Parts: sequence; structure tokens; C-alpha cells
Amino acid sequence: MNADSVVNYLRVFAFICGFSKGSTMNGYVVRALVALLLAALLWAQARGARALPYRRRSFEFAAGALVAFAAYNGALAAGLGSGPIQIAVLVAGVGLLAAAAVALAQSMRAGETREQRDR
Repeated sequence: MNADSVVNYLRVFAFICGFSKGSTMNGYVVRALVALLLAALLWAQARGARALPYRRRSFEFAAGALVAFAAYNGALAAGLGSGPIQIAVLVAGVGLLAAAAVALAQSMRAGETREQRDR
């Protein structure tokens, strides 16, 4: 990868985030993009944990929560404000995050993290 391709990638990223000369970046767009990136990484982890049902479920719930948070930030970036639908999406995200924590605790209780702990 050369310097020109890096500059081009940065220009595309700046365009997606709403950068233009003299303007500021919309923080909601950046948060939504980061949440989607992390959700994709968690989803990949879930696919790799097929033999560990509680751990897989924990990753899936966490990925779902991040998608909900990305949707909420995307709605704010679009200027929709915090209406009842956006609040419902946010509450669903918090619920999914709580479910991920419960599934992670079940995973630990079932011994699915023993291999990782032994390392």
C-alpha cells in the first residue's frame, strides 16, 4: 500500500463521515460506524464459537446491541431527534447488552471459558 492509496482511503472515510473543507465531523456518524465495525467483529467471534452455545449467544447479543446503538446514532445523525421509536431502539440495545452479560456469566458457569483462563 502506497501513500496515495492511503490518502484516497482517508478521503473516502472523510466523505462518509461528512467532512468537507471548513466543516466539522458529525460525531453521531462516527459513533454509528464504530458501533457497526465492532458489531461485525463480535459477529465473527460468534461464528467462531459454534461449539460453545452460551459464549456464542453472548457475542450475538452484544453484536445486536451494537447494531441497535448504531441505528440510534444514525437516526440522530439524520436529524430525527430522540423520538419514541429511537428511545425504544435504545432500550432494546441496553436490554441486549444486559442479555449478553447474563449469557457471558452462564458461559463462565458452564466452564466454556476454562480454556482461555488456563492460558
